[in-house]
Amino acid sequence: MPRKTYTRDSIIQTLQSLAQRLEKDTLSHADVQGVIPISTVKSRFASLGNALEAAGLRRKALGENLANRGPRYTDDEMFQALLELEKRLGHEPLWTEMKAFGGISSSNERRLRSAKRCTSANAVLWRAN
Repeated sequence: MPRKTYTRDSIIQTLQSLAQRLEKDTLSHADVQGVIPISTVKSRFASLGNALEAAGLRRKALGENLANRGPRYTDDEMFQALLELEKRLGHEPLWTEMKAFGGISSSNERRLRSAKRCTSANAVLWRAN
């Protein structure tokens, strides 16, 4: 079966009909990916934002897609939250416990995982203070 070829005009029409069907004034990568490969959109328009503008749709503001990713913590705030949760639970919290009780979102989880090897040493220092 031959691969479908998308022109700039066919991409614009597809984006417009998709937005109308979803009743949205803008589209996300997830919305578009199921219909047109993002790589195809980028090869024709350089970015999804450019394609949305060409289709007369609203381009998302810088950082708009990050708005619902949960709170961001400084390293000190994360360690403090981790230590408080450890005191409350009586043991070093599991990742699932940190998410459920400690308010650690997935956007902070990667930073916390990479810093976890330092947690025990920091806990000892903080308890000494």
